[in-house]
Amino acid sequence: MPVHADLLAAAASNDHAAIDMVNVWGYGYRAGLGGSQAPGVWMAGVGERVLQSANPGVLYNDLSACASYRDGLMSAARVTAPTLLICGEKDQMTPLKSGQLLGATIPGATTVTLTGAGHMLMAERPREVQAAIAKHLAAIEPRN
Repeated sequence: MPVHADLLAAAASNDHAAIDMVNVWGYGYRAGLGGSQAPGVWMAGVGERVLQSANPGVLYNDLSACASYRDGLMSAARVTAPTLLICGEKDQMTPLKSGQLLGATIPGATTVTLTGAGHMLMAERPREVQAAIAKHLAAIEPRN
């Protein structure tokens, strides 16, 4: 899972620029305008506060783990459980083409793309995420 070198470097030095990059790259266009389904909530502002509340080094450790993981597609090919991937069309953190490749690698995976959404899907499109999960779960036949 590649991580942009500038983001990783900023996170390593606990530079606020890392939080800014996650916010700019992590949300779709509507989120930058406010766009929350909860009145009065500014998604990028909430995202900033959440990231700021983490202890120093937490964001770097998270991003570093992503950047150093090398066997993702090989591991994905061995998944046998019913799998749902929900991707944001405008995700700059994990681009749509990466999500689609992952979905094509997991046998029988279902990939849902949320038009115009970024990386922060639960904040940006909670109802659409919930609907996709509910539909996926309803389609799974119980295993005996």
